Amino acid sequence: MQVFGPGDDERAPPAAGFLAVRVSAADALGAVDQGRDADRAQAATDALSRAVYEHRRVR
Repeated sequence: MQVFGPGDDERAPPAAGFLAVRVSAADALGAVDQGRDADRAQAATDALSRAVYEHRRVR
């Protein structure tokens, strides 16, 4: 088992990034699931893509 100390967790993504992706994913899934507003679903999916991109870029 490997134990990480302070400063050794460079590969660990920031918690805020995880939260942003999870919130965007929930919004996108909700918009797609409702299926009534194609523009909202597209905007939510675009926001999810941006959140994932930003989260990956930070790492």
